[in-house]
Amino acid sequence: MKKGIIIVIIVVILAVIIGGIVLINSNNSSNNADAMQSETFIFKINGQEVKMGQNLLDLNLPETSNVYEAESCAFDGIEKTYTYDNYDITTCPENGVEKILNVYISHGEESTPEGIRVGDTVEDMKQAYGEDFKTADVSYIYTKGHTTLTFVTNGDVISSIEYSLIAD
Repeated sequence: MKKGIIIVIIVVILAVIIGGIVLINSNNSSNNADAMQSETFIFKINGQEVKMGQNLLDLNLPETSNVYEAESCAFDGIEKTYTYDNYDITTCPENGVEKILNVYISHGEESTPEGIRVGDTVEDMKQAYGEDFKTADVSYIYTKGHTTLTFVTNGDVISSIEYSLIAD
């Protein structure tokens, strides 16, 4: 009888320990997923989040007849550029989906989720995104995870904004 009680106690203790380990690993996995999600620049179109690398066809975007196709320099296959009123989206085929490579904004009223748009100043950009950028000629490049957010300037004014997926 004593042996039976000791065995039951050991089994209960092991179950509690194993349950705790599983719970900790589960929380770490969801925290890692949250961290991965937050480690990317996201553009918003009509309230929808547009993430570099996601399937364009998963988005509910308006129809456009303005689609340019070209042989890609960066990968094997044809890339497509969809032109909308205020932005362009370039995709490439990968595993049967149209993977978003970049979003390019050169005019219009589109803004980043942080409120920066074409026509704003470099100072506005720095206030919204901080000083952790690289420069290349007339560009300010912010990197987050596998994405970049590039602000091209003309003098002290932003002339275009581009979200891009960094190739693996």
